[in-house]
Amino acid sequence: MNHNLEDYAKYFLEVSSEQRLKIIQLLSQKEYRLSELAKKLDATTPEVHRNLDRLEKSGFIMKNLKGNFELTTLGQMVLGLIPNLAFVIENKKYFLEHPINSIPHKFVSRFGELYECKKLQSYVDVFEYWKNIY
Repeated sequence: MNHNLEDYAKYFLEVSSEQRLKIIQLLSQKEYRLSELAKKLDATTPEVHRNLDRLEKSGFIMKNLKGNFELTTLGQMVLGLIPNLAFVIENKKYFLEHPINSIPHKFVSRFGELYECKKLQSYVDVFEYWKNIY
């Protein structure tokens, strides 16, 4: 799997900033001008411009003919990976204590679908949940 770790590390670096992740998230909803993003992020225009430049050079976003920034297909795909990572991080304690090598890869790769699920702790909780469904 170490195809080109140096390239992968460069892309990870580009999304390792909270502000850059917020920009990607905002651009997934609609296109924005630089000034609008700066206001929305409560940040200075030069700071946001620097991060937009980095994201644009990486191919995650682009500036369209109207001068607005929008998410590219690559950016959309990266955004789609975040729930998987978020689920694993939020359940870090569990994954540190339990091996996953017995779970088929096709299920492990879908962990992100569980990201916003509610974890039920007891049989009573499960029963109450089922009663509310039916």
